[in-house]
Amino acid sequence: MISLSLCPSPALYSYYKTDSEAYTVVIVDIFRAGTTITTALMNGAVGIVPIAGIEEAEAYARNGYLVGGERGTKRLPFARFGNVPEEYTREAVAGKTIVLSTTNGTRAADIASGASHVIIGAFINLDAVARYCIARHLPVMVLASGWQNRMSTEDCLFAGALAATIVRLGEAVECEDGAAAYYELWRSYDTHEKLTAYLSGRDHYGRLRANSLEKSVPYCTSLNLTDIVPELTFRPTAPAVECPASRLFLPVSPPF
Repeated sequence: MISLSLCPSPALYSYYKTDSEAYTVVIVDIFRAGTTITTALMNGAVGIVPIAGIEEAEAYARNGYLVGGERGTKRLPFARFGNVPEEYTREAVAGKTIVLSTTNGTRAADIASGASHVIIGAFINLDAVARYCIARHLPVMVLASGWQNRMSTEDCLFAGALAATIVRLGEAVECEDGAAAYYELWRSYDTHEKLTAYLSGRDHYGRLRANSLEKSVPYCTSLNLTDIVPELTFRPTAPAVECPASRLFLPVSPPF
């Protein structure tokens, strides 16, 4: 049996972590950093360097690195990409290392870096994330990136989707209260059409729409487009990675 908890905001991480940190953290930022990272790796990017601070990201840009970045849904002025997954096409990113700094999602990588395993979860790699968690067979914490330390429904709902998927794949799950609540909610919105319609009525969709970015939503709510799981590593092993960063997300895929 796998235990599964939901941390609904990075600001609450210290209340959910354990002393041993022997668990898998699944960082979730559906709208949009998690989906963007997964998409870039799916389209052949070598690795994604998560950067929390704007100044550090700008320094990478000055030194010739390919940078994606946004704050408050708006692209950073020095960045080649924003935080729009559709921009990270195979033609744009294949064979390249991307530095990414976003409002919410990349900061969560700093917070969770001490855990045994840190991965990115999105609806587009839901089944693969479930299989990864089953293979590791450690307690799972879904770390919802949210919005400026506040809860976002789409990130928390992923915890319910993950629990349901692990069960569907044959492994028992024990959910703490937060994850259990979203497990029940997921049963009402477990198709692409229902999920898209439901999340189109939530707060973060409104922020995207106010900035003419709502076109990304149907893609971000798509299910199982890839079997790639972005995994945080502190020892880059991909020979094509030429970057001074001490850690980055590298793609892993089955068998895990």
